[in-house]
Amino acid sequence: VIEVRWTGDPQANDYVTLVEAGAADGIWETYTYVSTGNPLTIRAPDKPGDYELRYQSDTREGVFARRPIRVAGASATLSAPASVIMGSQVTVSWTGPDNSGDYITIVRAAAAEGTWLNYTYTSTGNPLAVQAPDEAGTFEIRYASGQSNATVAAIPLTVTTTEVSVEAPKTAIAGSVIEVKWDGPDNQSDFITIVPAGAPETEWDLWEYTSKGSPLKLATADTPGEYEIRYGSGQSNTTLARAAITLTPAAASLTAPETAVAGKTVEVEWEGPGNPNDFIAIVRSGAEEGAWIHYAGVHWGESVQLLAPHDAGEHEIRYVTGRSNTTLARVAIEITPGVAPAFLTVRHSASGEASSE
Repeated sequence: VIEVRWTGDPQANDYVTLVEAGAADGIWETYTYVSTGNPLTIRAPDKPGDYELRYQSDTREGVFARRPIRVAGASATLSAPASVIMGSQVTVSWTGPDNSGDYITIVRAAAAEGTWLNYTYTSTGNPLAVQAPDEAGTFEIRYASGQSNATVAAIPLTVTTTEVSVEAPKTAIAGSVIEVKWDGPDNQSDFITIVPAGAPETEWDLWEYTSKGSPLKLATADTPGEYEIRYGSGQSNTTLARAAITLTPAAASLTAPETAVAGKTVEVEWEGPGNPNDFIAIVRSGAEEGAWIHYAGVHWGESVQLLAPHDAGEHEIRYVTGRSNTTLARVAIEITPGVAPAFLTVRHSASGEASSE
């Protein structure tokens, strides 16, 4: 960014522009309106060469002042490890112009000019960190101009693989919480997830960050079937390791009275997986899956207290999974009308005598 002083009789929309030497009058590239002040600032191109500063106008013909200026090439240097593990943070020391928008990026070796992948602005500081790609191969670290993405400096970088594995039970009850051991880079936002077997790459469902340590606790889906536990890259969700697991159906049972009085409390004993957010609910007979009138979480204990609905009739008590609202067990219960409260009415006769009903 350079500072330009000017003199003259400014008119509305007059501006100073910086164009290549020899450009036709009236051409404009980078420009700043003179109304912004005196001196004003204008940004030089990031391509070295001979240029011309011009004072011209949108409303008046001609160039009213001009001055040649040579733009010198910018220089920069980079220093970083020659080899890093995929997905890791690469510390880069640099020198350079640090112009607005300049950045350090990592790209495939011989990638086209202007290409960028992961990057960090030079304004962040020196040294700075750039995340390496999560695939192995030969790459380049580049200092790039924030104006045209032109490469000012570049050094090679080799990204290597690392051992990644996950270890978990071969089978588990659907909806349960399992322990997963893992080994891997533990890069920023890496995660362990469980998905149906054959799910597309990069897909994820229930998950935990690897930053929680190894082993970690992972909640499983509450639908039985064949699944995979995957180590996923936090950068692209790419699967770096996987292990098969079969989720078996969860069993549950309920013990409750056959009848209850509307509005009264019903005690229900239950057996089941007791997974987080599972609950016992009372609903109308035939109500859709996941419906509830009153409910109690299984975390309250091996027996729970449910409030019977005020509507008399056929109802059900259900053990419901907290994740997909699937009913694992149900028992019928008849809700009978409650006893209406008694009222005492006192009447006074004309003689002042009281009588009651």
